[in-house]
Amino acid sequence: MRKSKAFPMRRDLIEFAFEVGVSRSIAGDTVDSMAQGILDCLASLDEVNAMQGLRESIERHVGSVMEKRSI
Repeated sequence: MRKSKAFPMRRDLIEFAFEVGVSRSIAGDTVDSMAQGILDCLASLDEVNAMQGLRESIERHVGSVMEKRSI
């Protein structure tokens, strides 16, 4: 988004969805569901443990992106 290499924040994802016609509440629920799916997937993948610190890094980034702030 906006040619950034950083993953967008929750607010930016919701606003992007809103701009294309999705309600903010549905967009928020979808973003939250996808983030939880990523975390659930990480918990079940042994391959993630092959690289030291990978799981923690992904969990930390998903958590920071998902911080809820007013829109």
